[in-house]
Amino acid sequence: MKKCACVIAGALLLFALALWSADRIWPLPLKEVNPARVVVTEEGTPLWRFADDEGIWRYPVTIEDVSPRYLDALIHYEDRWFWKHPGINPFAIIRAAWQGVTAGRVVSGGSTLTMQVARLI
Repeated sequence: MKKCACVIAGALLLFALALWSADRIWPLPLKEVNPARVVVTEEGTPLWRFADDEGIWRYPVTIEDVSPRYLDALIHYEDRWFWKHPGINPFAIIRAAWQGVTAGRVVSGGSTLTMQVARLI
């Protein structure tokens, strides 16, 4: 039994090392984002805003700039099990597949916030 646990622990360690190595060898293709510009007064009051080079109104924010209520609402609405799964929620995928088969059309999705961010990248 102890040998089996050592083999499993070793396999998990090798798997984690392989994932870490793959991330270093083939990093995600994150493109440089040039945020939109904001002209402000000396006090920091916004006077005028400009879209970025692609015409998108994209402004840099930190997690502290976002209301905790908004984050709670986003997580609850989009992925209420966000803190309880490793990035993929198999139960949501099975549920969405079952609903799609029984209804004959897409009723709901099974993607998590992590999967949505990965798709956007």
